[in-house]
Amino acid sequence: MNQAANDKKVIAIKQTLYRTTLDSPIVKALITAAENGKTVTALIEIKARFDEEANIQLSRSLEKVGVQIVYGFAKYKTHAKSSLVLRREQGKIQTYFHLGTGNYHPVNAKIYTDLSLFSCDRKMASDVEKFFNYVTGYAKPKNLNKISVSPINMRQTLNKNIDAEIENSKNGKFAAIWAKMNSLVDPEIIDKFYEASNAGVNIHLFVRGVCCLRPGIKNRSENIVVKSIIGRFLEHSRIYCFSNGTKKMPNRNAKVYISSADLMPRNLNRRVELLVPIENETVHEQILDQIMLANYLDTNQSWELNADGNYKKIKYSKNDSFSAHEYFMNNPSLSGRGKAKLTMQPKKLHLRLIKSGSN
Repeated sequence: MNQAANDKKVIAIKQTLYRTTLDSPIVKALITAAENGKTVTALIEIKARFDEEANIQLSRSLEKVGVQIVYGFAKYKTHAKSSLVLRREQGKIQTYFHLGTGNYHPVNAKIYTDLSLFSCDRKMASDVEKFFNYVTGYAKPKNLNKISVSPINMRQTLNKNIDAEIENSKNGKFAAIWAKMNSLVDPEIIDKFYEASNAGVNIHLFVRGVCCLRPGIKNRSENIVVKSIIGRFLEHSRIYCFSNGTKKMPNRNAKVYISSADLMPRNLNRRVELLVPIENETVHEQILDQIMLANYLDTNQSWELNADGNYKKIKYSKNDSFSAHEYFMNNPSLSGRGKAKLTMQPKKLHLRLIKSGSN
């Protein structure tokens, strides 16, 4: 953002701000960009709980330096995390965008685990432009190429992927869902997971906070495992993965998404959120083969949800010991260039983590 603010070829910046601080480096970059004569638009969600007053003050400060302020919808909260930069390159306008799972908040960024994608993929950039037209001009996006937006079509995209896993399982193919989120509350999605479990889909859910699904119930959720990882960092990223007819997980052909949305009615029905497919092979591998696999293998900080609604700390031996947080502190390979792989797997996985030998 600082580079864009001082780049003479950059003509416009658009930014969503849900939670941040007045001294945020992002906010300072937006101010610098406006002072340098660029067209800067900031969507500030003044309905962000506990941050209403701070966001009003933030909007006034940005407006004074020439930033165009938009407050979003009266009916919906804009919870999506996105930046857009327009730059003149070789006589054309090149679009760069950033999409994330967490807020542009400098304090949270130090203790929350989150993901962000920085790209100039043309089709996805077109979707991001339509998204900003939606939240700043209320023009409902049509014919989106890759990205899904709630409350428009995110639920449909998730249901479509779950239905595909159900169909694959019924046809004798390997079928699995790995999903990571803060909360699982939405009754329709929970019923879909139950339906998938009954169809033989292997489902592993990593839910940090509230989970209204009950795993391990006969004839309902026998193929579902729910874990919560409680450690040094607050697990905040939202990731949704579908095996997509592959023979195992992880696999390069699996569908992987990152999102600003948890699986709650408010996120899918009453908030503006983004669901972003991960297609770049390197990033796909980092998310599925490193982050999700590390969550799958974690024993040291994992609590498993039982069928009675109680959590039980997973027991492990010295040979089975594995900590996702320690792994990533010691192997910082998620820079977009890293090549480190999850090679320090325990000799044996906890039996309760595996419902199927094929997985």
